[in-house]
Amino acid sequence: MPYDTKLPVDRFTDEEIREVAILKEKTILKNEFLDNLYYVFFIAHFFTSVFIDLSGLIGIERMYTKNLILSYISKYNDFLLFERPGWFRFLILIETIVQVPMFMWFFTIFNRYYDEKKRHCFTVVVKRENLFRLKSWRPIIRKFLKLYALLASSTTAYCCYIIYTQGHYPGTSTPLTSEDTYKLIALYSPMIYIPLGLLFF
Repeated sequence: MPYDTKLPVDRFTDEEIREVAILKEKTILKNEFLDNLYYVFFIAHFFTSVFIDLSGLIGIERMYTKNLILSYISKYNDFLLFERPGWFRFLILIETIVQVPMFMWFFTIFNRYYDEKKRHCFTVVVKRENLFRLKSWRPIIRKFLKLYALLASSTTAYCCYIIYTQGHYPGTSTPLTSEDTYKLIALYSPMIYIPLGLLFF
């Protein structure tokens, strides 16, 4: 059992009451607004990864959303997604096998954490297992959020570096204009600073 079985079973100890009061106020990140914001962000990133980014690994023609992807490439001149250099395919592979499962875990664990926090854990007859989950889950979730933040921001930053130094129109050797370069960088850059924010909350 995760708790001391010698503790009274019909009431909290004074120490547990204090722990409950503290844990009731805690969120995964700095506040509940940020928790909800990143929860929505993970949903959006999940669908982007599955329906657009995956084409960088398996090819646009194999994607059900190929018309959407080609339209996006035409609008933003995303030569990386169009040409799929080896290093880019490797980054998409990492995104697919590491980040996508992370998103699914985040969806589940965020919901479970708030279920424990709001529905089960702060009544007089609370089970000590629930208290244990809140105490142990939060630091684990935060560690995985920081791991995701480092992975997503660093790989995207490298893509932005390549766009800035080697940007060209898809399928040609014609360099991107400054306007088109910065437009493409602006599209990629939220995937640097939004994940990076997780390191500071």
